[in-house]
Parts: sequence; structure tokens; C-alpha cells
Amino acid sequence: MAVTSHRRLQGPLAIAGGFLAAAVVLLGWLLSSPPGSSPDDGYHLASIWCSRGYVDEFCLENPGSASPEERALVPFAIRGVSCYAYDPTASAACTLEVLSTSPSQYAASSGGNITGERAPLYYWTMHAFVSTDIPAALARIRLANVTILLIMLAATMAVASGPIRRAVALTWLLASLPLGLFIVTSTNTGAWGLIGLGTFWANAVSMRSAPTRLRRSAAALLAIVGLIMALGSRTEALGHTVVTIAALGVMYAIGRGAQEPFRQRPAALRARRTRLRVLGGVVALATLTLAIAVLPISDYLSGATSELRKGHAELVRRGFGEPLLLLVLEAPQMWTGPFGDKWGLGWIDTPMPSIASLAAMASFLAVLALALKGAQLPKMLAVSTVFMGMLALPVLSLLWAGNIVGEQLQPRMYMALLFVLLGLSLVPEPNGPRLWFGAGQRAVLIASLGIGQATALHTNMRRYVAGLDSSRYLNLNSDIQWWWADVPSPMFVWTVTSITYVALAALILQQFDREAVDDTVLRPASKS
Repeated sequence: MAVTSHRRLQGPLAIAGGFLAAAVVLLGWLLSSPPGSSPDDGYHLASIWCSRGYVDEFCLENPGSASPEERALVPFAIRGVSCYAYDPTASAACTLEVLSTSPSQYAASSGGNITGERAPLYYWTMHAFVSTDIPAALARIRLANVTILLIMLAATMAVASGPIRRAVALTWLLASLPLGLFIVTSTNTGAWGLIGLGTFWANAVSMRSAPTRLRRSAAALLAIVGLIMALGSRTEALGHTVVTIAALGVMYAIGRGAQEPFRQRPAALRARRTRLRVLGGVVALATLTLAIAVLPISDYLSGATSELRKGHAELVRRGFGEPLLLLVLEAPQMWTGPFGDKWGLGWIDTPMPSIASLAAMASFLAVLALALKGAQLPKMLAVSTVFMGMLALPVLSLLWAGNIVGEQLQPRMYMALLFVLLGLSLVPEPNGPRLWFGAGQRAVLIASLGIGQATALHTNMRRYVAGLDSSRYLNLNSDIQWWWADVPSPMFVWTVTSITYVALAALILQQFDREAVDDTVLRPASKS
């Protein structure tokens, strides 16, 4: 009894400590880059400022413009804040002058969601933080994204059972380094794409495995919120959602890979669930039949096929031989890019050192391989579904646009599926093996992740503090050309963030120590 109480006392303390450490790490990454540092921030910031129409002080109409994209006038500061983009040797010192301009000085938006071509929810929500104090407004938007992430993760873990809670924590630790940490602390809409899909899969699993009806209902609500966030921020989230739901369907509806609490329910309840599945299948089939009969689906498919053929012909004209083969062979860059391989952070202008990308990628792949050891057929089918989606989505998108890998599309647009891939791999199966790490394995992972994070953060900070050149130095305080006012020095922020990240990694991996964790939560749940 004493041991049980001790373990129960450690649980809340460990979770509280983990979230405190996560907040410190996220704040450190937020401070590592200046306003306007995320990709296409000129577009996104103009979209935020004009998301509620033409509003005095924030977004003015320019009736003299013939272009709909340039019809809006926004404060010059948000148009020029990315003045250092595309030149990695330049620091972010130019932002100090740009952000000091008067908020009444305007410029044409030169892009933005003025015509409603993108999902408006993210822009509309973030407009609540807009003010005439533009530096403060930009900081509030980024802090809002960090806060939303922490709230969604806290709520997701609160309703989840122990194994799913551990899976969520380990997934975010491994899949977010370094691009994910950069994006979720930025003003880019990709922050909501990652938060939404990165919690949706876990809450969808908890809808079946949470030990009480109240927690299962809360998980369903959180899953809906995650979907709304993702679909309301990124256009490619629709494809991610389809792939994720398909994988969950394979794991649970087809493979019956439900958690033990549900597999051991009374026969009457299992029979009722079977009838509901059959009824759901009939309704889905009837809906699909009606849609085919009423909606112009054939016209849409014909149009999509035509666009793919045009893209294929364009690539052939450009001399790329067999475009489809080329795209399939090179599409994996969209998976390795989020770890810093070949693709930089920011405006793709901050290249990551090889040691950072290798450490992050190796840790992810090692845990993925261990998680799939001894996996049963439902999990393997689900993971294969995600894998095929990760391949098909960028290939079809590139073929549609007539582009090759490296043109237009970027890894940040597809990295959400990395969270789903690893997350579903970590979900425990009924009567299947559990993932545990020995002391040596934990030490290797902690060291690898710690080195990768510290190197990536140092490089990202140095790019903006003084600019990247051929010289290398450890002390970030030696040539400060840009930094935040009233904030501790760059070296202090880097040191604290890096140490805290190692502590966070150790805390999360400690939850996978067989001797230290009480795994009784996997036993059948009560009828509550």
C-alpha cells in the first residue's frame, strides 16, 4: 500500500514538472528567433491584421489598387519585419528599425488571405491580439500559440490512460525537434496544424480506451477541437485528417485493435457495438451512394485527373524523364526535413548542422523501430496507412502543381503525419508487448536529443543574433547585433533552455522504465 501511494504521489508531480519544463523550452525557442522569422510571415501577418475586414488602424482599404491581393493597406512594420529573410549571413538587426516605425505608416499588403482562399479561423482568432503596439502584438500571438499547445497537451493527457499519456509525451519530444519547436512558437498557421493533428490521434484513441465515460466524452470533444484547429488553419490538414482517420479505422474498426478495457467488456456490450458498426457501415455506404448520384464527383475526379496529367506533362517538358518515379524517390525529403536534414528553419535560410539533424532523426527512427517490435497486424496496417499517406500526399501535390521536390512545397506542410505515425506506433495493443527502455537506452536517447536540441537552438539563435558565416563560436554574447529588450542574454537563454530540455527528456523517458512505472492502468476498466 505504501508503494502504491508513493507512485500516485509521483504522478501529478512528474506531470507538473514536465509541463513546467516544456513551458521553459518553448519560451526559449520563442526567444531564439525575432518577429517575422517563420515562413511566409508577410502573408500570414497581413491575413491576421485584415481577418475581420477593413478596420481602422489595423487594415485599410486601398480602392485605387487593381489587384485584390494588394487592395488592403496594413502597417508598414508587419510588411517589413522579415527584412533579414533569405540572407543567413545577416542578423535580425534591421527589425529594430522596422518595428520602431509609426503604426500609422501603411503599405500595400502584397498578399494575404484577403480573398478568403485559405481557412480563416486561425487568422480570425489571432486578430484578437492585434494592437497598435505591433511588437507587443506579435509577441502575444506567439505566446498564444505556446499557451494553446500546453493547454491542449494538458487536457489530452488528463483524459488519457497512462500508456496513451506516455505515448503523447514521447511523440512530441521526438517528432518536434527542431522544426516543430520552431513552428509552434511562431506566428505561422502551421502551429495550429501541428497542435490539432498532434493531439487529435491521441484523443481519438482515448475515446475508446479512457477508463471512464466522462473522460471518453472529454476526449471526443478534444478530438473535435483538434480537428477544427487543424482544418481552420492549414489547407493540407484535410489530407492529413483523411489519412489519420483511415489509419484509426484500420486499427480499431477493421482490425478490432481496441484497448484491453473494451476488449474485455461483457458480451452484450460487444454485441451492441457490433450492431452499431454495421449500422454505421450501412449509413456510410448509403451516404456515399447518394453523394455519387447527386454531387458532381465524376466531374471533380475528371478535373483532378486532368490537372495531374498537366503537371506530369509540364515536368516531362522540363526534362525530368519519368516525373512520378522521380517524385516517389525524392518525396522522403518531406519526412527528413522536419529533423533539419537538407531543409533549414525560418525562411528555409537557417541550415541545421548535420549533428543536430542526425541526432533528432536517429532518435525518432530508433524509438519507432522499437515501438513496432512484435506489433500485431492491426497496428502494422495502421502504421502502413500513415506511411502511404506520407508518401502519396506530397507526390500528388507536387505532380498537380508541376513541381519537383524543393519547389513550392516544404516539409512543414507534411510533418504533422510524423506525430500520427509515431503516436500510433506507441499505442499499446491488447496482449501485445509494452515499450520499455533500459537505463542504457534512456541514457543514449537523452544524450542524443540533448545534443541535437542544443545544437539546433544555438544555430537558430546565432543566425539572428549575429548572422551565420564560416566562423564558429560558442559564446552567443560575443557579437550581439539583435536581441530582445529586457530579456536575459542569448547565452543565458540557450543554457537554461538546453539544460531544461535534457531534464524534460529524462523525465519523459523515465516514464518508460519498467521498474519505476505502475502499469496497472492497462487492466480492464470499471463500468463507470
